Amino acid sequence: MDNKIKRGNVGKNPTRHGIILQGLKPRYRNVLKKYEFIKEDCNDDVFVNLLFSLVDRETNAWNLQKVQFPESKHQIQMQKIFCEEQERQEVF
Repeated sequence: MDNKIKRGNVGKNPTRHGIILQGLKPRYRNVLKKYEFIKEDCNDDVFVNLLFSLVDRETNAWNLQKVQFPESKHQIQMQKIFCEEQERQEVF
């Protein structure tokens, strides 16, 4: 994984479940802050990396759902011209 998990005690840097929050993506910080029940499992780096990959997948899936590719003006004009030509051919 490309995520470097730094561990430390409570002190100078803010931590959550023994993981230093500095340098983590905001969505990872939010997950660590939100779910207290994962505290025992956060000692395992494999678990934390898996959790972060699930957060990434969820975020990517959510972003793909909201992305809509609007048609360009040129494509819309070409569709109108094509439809008009089809209508003319049907008349003859």
